Amino acid sequence: MDFDSLSELYSWAEPVILASFISALPHQLKELSALSKELGGAKVIFDIATFKADIVGLYRHFPREVKVASIHLTFGSGTASYEA
Repeated sequence: MDFDSLSELYSWAEPVILASFISALPHQLKELSALSKELGGAKVIFDIATFKADIVGLYRHFPREVKVASIHLTFGSGTASYEA
């Protein structure tokens, strides 16, 4: 399914999975944060980016009812934490 905007995607999808170029993710997360405040809803939003330093902090701006995460396939059960 194709969407013309993040607003259209946000209104339709549950969960929202971001698999974009790393350069696009900060903008997408900021827009989704604003949409989540404007449109509401208990969504699940996560990305699968390899590099996290520039995006993880952006998840703090989402409302509490929106569940957010930054995941990656190499974060297995043996990974204690990825905190900087």
